Amino acid sequence: MTRVVSLLAFAAPVALSTTAFAATSPGAPMTVRLHADAPGLVRLRAPDGLGVDWPAPGRGAVDVPWMTWRAIDGPVEVEINGTAATVTPRPAEAQPLLGGPAEATPSDAAYVPTTAWAPGRDAAVRRWAVGAAVAAVLLIAAAALLTHGRRFSTALVVAVSLAITAAAAVAPAFRRQHASLRVGVAIEQDSSSQHDLWTYRTARTAARVREPWGGGLARGASWFVPRWPGHVARADPVLELNAAGRPVAIVVGVTPDEPAAFLHRSRATAGGPSPRFDDATTAPELVRRLYAAPASARGDWAVVGAP
Repeated sequence: MTRVVSLLAFAAPVALSTTAFAATSPGAPMTVRLHADAPGLVRLRAPDGLGVDWPAPGRGAVDVPWMTWRAIDGPVEVEINGTAATVTPRPAEAQPLLGGPAEATPSDAAYVPTTAWAPGRDAAVRRWAVGAAVAAVLLIAAAALLTHGRRFSTALVVAVSLAITAAAAVAPAFRRQHASLRVGVAIEQDSSSQHDLWTYRTARTAARVREPWGGGLARGASWFVPRWPGHVARADPVLELNAAGRPVAIVVGVTPDEPAAFLHRSRATAGGPSPRFDDATTAPELVRRLYAAPASARGDWAVVGAP
């Protein structure tokens, strides 16, 4: 369901004039119009709402996706660069949908694929670690072979110091490692199809992860789907735009115990090939709970409505 909102914003805090129109439930997609009268970063923030960062190149306006995870039955309070503004809702026309969630409503069912998820290391990080360990061992061996007496002790200390330095260099990469899991669901109906790519992100310690807009789908749109209502405030989702106002990524906070789910969606012609992702998988329980239809497997995608 799509709502349209017009919101006046400025790169520098000034008196704000706002008009907005949407009556909606929590997590319903809307479109927000941001105005800037000077170059600078326009920052939209709202309690339980999607933050937006737009590096405005100058005077102009852009329409961007937005949502709040609060039920809207009156004016919504937001901030533009720290200055208070309000949004007043009105009804808008719904978008056609072949199936699946119509809104990013908080959903525990959306996180079913993460129940037994044990994220591993990224290949690049593993190579980094192995390379550093091998280099350290070679340095120690070389020191032992080429030195004698007191010089051996000195060289050994140096080699161990280098090994510790190498390990210290690798450790932050392990801590920052952001693991991901993908689940693909294709919905086919007559001559149309819909691709829903669920992406789950986590990290070894508390971190801000950046999920590319569209998730790699052609002409895809993206939502952050919280697990429970309080998850929004903890994750603090922010939509990053480029200077032209086009979405680039959604940035959220994650912890090892609180992964983040993103739903990327695109429309295409039925019967065509589904996008391929090396790490995509199927999740029958997710399909059963959120799509209420049986699915067949086609490669690494679950297909709903296929003959």
